[in-house]
Amino acid sequence: MSCGWLAYNEKTIQIEDKIIGPACSQIIYRHVLGVDYPTSQMVASETLVDEAYYVLLVVNATRITRERRRLESLLLPEFALVTNMQREQGNHPEP
Repeated sequence: MSCGWLAYNEKTIQIEDKIIGPACSQIIYRHVLGVDYPTSQMVASETLVDEAYYVLLVVNATRITRERRRLESLLLPEFALVTNMQREQGNHPEP
């Protein structure tokens, strides 16, 4: 059960880091056409704060779980959602 919980949380961290964070940055720096910039920038900025705090909580919780369950050496691969997205992005020349 602990390994499954760690996998779920590490997948969540990767999604936050590799998908949500970059998407919010694209909105904040006005690289996304067709959005209301002041409102969208505010929402994207608030989302980044929320996600950063969530990642902090998850990192601390998984660290404690790894220590208490003696799972420090457990290494999990990058998850398919992230690798599939990156592969698909590589097929398109535009950001």
